[in-house]
Order: sequence, then C-alpha cells, then structure tokens
Amino acid sequence: MSEANPDRSRDYKRQLRLGDFRVDPGALVVQAGDQAIRLKPKAMAVLLELARQPGITVTREELLDRVWGNTFITPGVVGHAITALRRAFGDTLERPAYIETIPRIGYRLIATVEALDPPGNAAGDAVASPPLAADTSESGPASPQTANDAARLRRRPLLLAAIALAGIGTFVLLWWQARQTPDERALTERVLTVADVRRITFATGSENNPRLNAAGDWLVYTRAAQLGAKPELFLQSVYGTQANPLAEGDHAERPAWSPDGRRIAYVWRDKDQCEIRIANVDDDSRQTVQRCPKGSIVYLDWNPADAKIIAYSVMEPGENGRRLQLLIEQGGWRPKAFDYQRTGNGADLYPRYSPDGRTIAFRRGGNPTSDIYLLPAAGGSITRLTQVRATISGFDWLPDGSGLVFSSDHEGKQELYSIALSDRVIKPLGLTDASSPDIASRDWHMTYQMENWQSSLAEVPLRDGGTARLLAPSSGRDRRAAVTPDGQRIVFVSDRDGSMQLWSLDRATGRTERLTQHRGAQVDAPAMSPDGRRMLYVTRSRGRHELWEYRFEDESQQRIQVTPASMRNAIYARDGRSVWYVSWQGTHWALYRCARNPDGQCASTETALSALRVERGRVDGMDALLLSSPQTDGQLEIVAESNLRPLRRMPLPIGGVWTAVDDAIWYLRLPESGEADVSTLRAVSLRDGTTRTIASFPRLRPLGYTPFVVMPDRKSIILPTVTANSTDIAFARLVKPRGAP
Repeated sequence: MSEANPDRSRDYKRQLRLGDFRVDPGALVVQAGDQAIRLKPKAMAVLLELARQPGITVTREELLDRVWGNTFITPGVVGHAITALRRAFGDTLERPAYIETIPRIGYRLIATVEALDPPGNAAGDAVASPPLAADTSESGPASPQTANDAARLRRRPLLLAAIALAGIGTFVLLWWQARQTPDERALTERVLTVADVRRITFATGSENNPRLNAAGDWLVYTRAAQLGAKPELFLQSVYGTQANPLAEGDHAERPAWSPDGRRIAYVWRDKDQCEIRIANVDDDSRQTVQRCPKGSIVYLDWNPADAKIIAYSVMEPGENGRRLQLLIEQGGWRPKAFDYQRTGNGADLYPRYSPDGRTIAFRRGGNPTSDIYLLPAAGGSITRLTQVRATISGFDWLPDGSGLVFSSDHEGKQELYSIALSDRVIKPLGLTDASSPDIASRDWHMTYQMENWQSSLAEVPLRDGGTARLLAPSSGRDRRAAVTPDGQRIVFVSDRDGSMQLWSLDRATGRTERLTQHRGAQVDAPAMSPDGRRMLYVTRSRGRHELWEYRFEDESQQRIQVTPASMRNAIYARDGRSVWYVSWQGTHWALYRCARNPDGQCASTETALSALRVERGRVDGMDALLLSSPQTDGQLEIVAESNLRPLRRMPLPIGGVWTAVDDAIWYLRLPESGEADVSTLRAVSLRDGTTRTIASFPRLRPLGYTPFVVMPDRKSIILPTVTANSTDIAFARLVKPRGAP
C-alpha cells in the first residue's frame, strides 16, 4: 500500500455545506442548527475524500490507501468510519440521503456539496470555487509572509507573460475565425472532440467488451487472463484500478447494464451450451433468460427506458441472414416477435438503444462491408445512416441522442468517428486502433478498447505431432495470405510498417518485402493467378472499393475495376486472365464476370447468380465455381465455370474459415468452450458430401474468420495466428460541440 497523503491544510480550513449540515473539518464538527457532533479524525478524512468527487464512487481500497496509508489495519475500519458518518448525518443504509453504499465496491457522497467562506466572511456565503480541489500536492503548512512575498515576486513575470500569450492567442483565434466562411464556422462548432484520455485497465491478458453504467462512473468488461483462457466478468470504477469479479467462474461475453445499474445481462457458454444470463450486482445471483444456438455470436442491449425489454441478435455458423429479436419480461423472460422492414437476406447485428429508448441502431451486413442503420424501437421502416461499407467494430449513441460514435476502418485504419444525425457528416476523433466504443447514457463519458494484439503467419504441418512454425514474425498484424503454385513465395496482408499492405515472403531465404503502398486504404483478399506471375487484391477506402492486379515480373500495379459499392473478393478464371468477383449493388450480392480489355481493364457483366464469396474447384473433372450463398443460409452452390450451369448444392460447414482444395472443401473446426483445446482440420467432398478428418492441432490460435491456405504439396497449411493479446480499456471525456444544448 502506498504512502498516505498528508493532511491538506487548506481542506481543513474550508468549511462545507453538505445537504442540511455545515461541516467544519478543522474542528472535526458536523453541525445542524444548534446541534453539533464531533467526529474522529479518520472519519472526517473519509468524508473529505468522498467530498472531493461528489456523486462518484470511491472504492474501499482507495479509501484505505488515501486515509490509512501504510498503517497496519483491517478493511473493516472503512465500514466503521462510514457508520460514524451516517450516525452524524442521521442517514440510513436502506434509504441514504448522504452516503450510498455500492455493494462489494465502495461508497459515494450523494448529498449536495458547497464550499463556504472561512470564518470572518459573511457567514454561510457559498464561494464560487468547487467543493474541494482534487489536489494531489503534498505541501505542508503555509509559509511565512516573507516567503509569500518572494513567491509573488517570482510569479509576476510569469503572470505577465501568460497574460501576453493569452492576448496573442485570442487575437489569432479571432483572426482565424474571421477568415472562415459561415459554413466553415458552423461546421467547426459542430465537431465533437475527446479529452482526458487515459488507460484504466492494466492487468495481463486482454480486457474487452467495455460497457459504462448510465452515470458513467462504473464499468463492466470481460477479461481473459491469457491467450485461450475463458473471459470472465469484472466490475471497476472508472476512477480506480481495483477490478471486482462478477459471476465468478462463468465464461462470459458481451455484457449490458440494466437501466438501474443493479443487473448485468451477458452471454454465457459452456461446452455445447449457450445462454443469455443476468447477474445481480448486489448479491451475485444469476438467472438464465434465453438459450442460444451452439457456436453462435450473440449481441445484446438493454432498453434504457424500459427494464423489461432486451434487444439481441444471433449469428449462427454458416448463416448469413439474421433478424434483430426482443426479450420481454412478463412473469419471466420470453422472446417476442419484432416486426420491422427487411430487404434481402443480410445479417442484422449489434443492436444499440438510443438514450431515450425510442430508436435502435444496428449493423447490417457482415464485416468488412457493414453499415449502420436506424430503426424505431417499436418496429417499422429502417434508415441507413452510414455509407462506409467497412469493418465496423462497435458503436454507441451520444447522451443527447444527436448522433453516434463508431469504430470503422473505411479510412484504412480501425479508428473512432462521430456522426451527427442532422447532417450525417463523419468526423474522426483522433483515436486509432480503437474499437467497441461505449458511452454513458446520462454523462459524456466514453470507454473503448485499445486494440493491442499481434498475429503472425504460421505454417502448420498436417502430420500428427507436427509443430507450428511462425513465418516472418513481427510486432504487427499479419492476415490473409496466398501462395504461388511452386510454394516458394507467400504473399500476405500485414500492417507491420503501420499501414495494411501486401507483403511477400521468400520461403527459401526468409526475406520479406512490401509490395504495395496504398495510402489511406485497407488492402485485403489476395488471390494468386494460376501461373503465379500475377495477383489480384481489393482495396477499400472512404467507401470506395477497387480491384487491383500486381505483376511480379516488373513489380507494377494496375487498377482494373472500381465499384462505388462493396466488393468482397475476386479470383482468376480458368483462362488465367479473366476475373470473377463478388460485389454488392444496392439490393443484393451478385457474381460478376470480368472480361479483360487489351489495356487490362474490366468489361464487367452481372450474372444471375448471387454470392458472398467465390472460389474455384473441381467437380467430376470439371472446372467449377463455389459460391457461398446469401440467399440460403449455410449453403454452398456449385456451378460449372464454363456456362454457370448448376451442378449441386451442399451445406456450408462453417462461415468464412474454409478453402477449396481440388474436389473438396477444407475447413477448420475450433474447440467450443469446455472442450479440449484442440482444433481439427476437416474435408467435405464436393462429389458426395462425405467428411473426413485430416489433422488435429492442439493450442492453435487462428485469427477469426480469416481463410487459410493449403500448400501445393498438401503437407501443411498457412494461416494467421494470434501470438499476443494485451488489449486494454481506455476512458475519455467527450466534449460537446459548441452551441450544442
């Protein structure tokens, strides 16, 4: 425990008004009318600590540290001091008017606090300064008058300089504002900014899924102590670092606060089970409110205006089209039909209620081509809010409901942006590698994940007992890969130099080099030509998606197609020159044929087939296209490449972690919660649908939803694996735009 702070003399010389009481810290007296009660010094010190941050919870550990310091005591002394304060104020534990107990955490002062003039001034006059300064200085008693005079003389030049600088700053500000057009000034005044950014979790492992309570002073989140460990729930004050476990022992994901801050809903998993549960903050009791499909991804949010309604969405493996759903508490929690506008068969995920509970924001579409939509909480028509078609990693409403903050990579990096409902202008907040923003519904406080993880390509042998080998490890994040037909060159996506670009690895020498330099763009989906001399890849920037080709012979790059809508992936046709690609055209995902002009550009034709992803395979000796279908959940449609004639349909074993190998689909099955930590590589025949197990991999940490590559000799696979994860949670204060109510 750290050194206790010495008594601050000015705190004990200032009198306070707490509710109906006058407090004289120097005399250790609490007085109401003619009745005065004298406190013990430690009880008064506890009161002063609470009064420094009225309305903010102070943990028991913080009080022990600040008031008792290194003194050897038991934690019960804090409770004794609180009891003495309640007795002095005539307060009760059940219905507090002065000090509220936050179960298992700490205490907060809920009475109004005013600082009063010291004796000698007009009695009882409140001063304009705050109740107590949150001062951390350790200065002793006041210095003699001569020292004060000398200090004033030393400060005078600094004061004059500060006044001069302030005048210059004001002149520059006025000059700059005068040069702005009216539209520019109006836009400047609408810009949301952040202040007081600080990290508030520090434990080893990773902290994720931060959610603030309505008042913005308490945080719930999940923590995994190490890679592969189950995440558990923790509660923490945003002003302290002591984390308190909640629902101990449960594998917990994606928590959400109840409106009164006494309960937390979360997703629980164990082996082949999945449930939505609610934990009580006061006594740690738990109840199951809804079961969810095995292996599904569940997002949920509690209606801040109605504690009897929870909105949630479920994404099952191999399924694409999912609706938002509701849970209603009516003598127990029950699902309720939720009727709202639907177009196509896209996935609606991640519901977030506005602070007044009247509107739901949600994400439509799978990453990396998602956007945010708005929906009345009672159902009905939807409105598209963003046009970024990017990876959206969380969003939340501003406290006044005027807009949202969201995490997106549409500018090339995952960072936070604000968007106003009035004009839909998107503005960066200057916080990169940031995701999962969450904002208090009654205060302008925000938390978010500070993404801090690493991934490297690993070559995993398919023989039993083989050990994975990292390829060209770095401190960055390596993602999707492709390999030349001879297996000597691996091209992969990585941000190891600060931006997401294509890199090449020579397997013989181990040498790596960057191939592309697209500024402000996200590079993805590399696909090798049959002869290994060229490569296709997709770039995404500001909602603009482009298809590029890289030539290894002369290290040249050529843009061959631009689409204002989303593009998922592209592959070379059997002739090695034409291209098949998948793109969104406003109402549906479609397969496109790209015939190359003499100059290399695409002459694109939309086919009658729909697809989320296209790959090439062989069926009965015939070249075939494999289309993951957005129309029929969990289905793979197989068509002849020559004339697009349907050959057959088969169940798609798993969402995105599959690849075509000859006449089979290879996919990686990851262990469920509670199972042995072993992943299995399986193959499904395109001819008859039979399944066989190829290999098993203990303690494999593949990067989620990223396809792997099978080496040409079929002896190993290449896939990105997570090598470290120390993601933390940050806290920031949102500063409202000038002129905002």
